[in-house]
Amino acid sequence: MKQTSEIAFETVIELVLLVSGFERHQSPDFDREQVIFPISHS
Repeated sequence: MKQTSEIAFETVIELVLLVSGFERHQSPDFDREQVIFPISHS
């Protein structure tokens, strides 16, 4: 059986989500403990 790396697995999942309409966000405001972005009031 062929072994695949975790990064390859994560990459495939990310691509499927992006193609499905999800957006990639990278923010220092991301709350890792609550797994949310703060609400923007702009």
